[in-house]
Amino acid sequence: MQSPNPTERASDPIGETKMQVNCSINHTLNQSATNEELDMLLSLMKRNYFRPNQQEVIAAFVGRQAIKNFLEEFEH
Repeated sequence: MQSPNPTERASDPIGETKMQVNCSINHTLNQSATNEELDMLLSLMKRNYFRPNQQEVIAAFVGRQAIKNFLEEFEH
């Protein structure tokens, strides 16, 4: 499969932004996330940015991570 032409990518800034966000989300889901990052994920979900199957996974992650963040803050 041929890689996209750089000029084609530049002409689709929304597609490029979505790809960057998806990469960022994948990175976040593989790491711990700050409360601000969790808020951003929830904001994107409220705007129907994700497909329904993605929303379920992200909602579960946000819930688990929010609890983890709370417990870590509570311990200090």
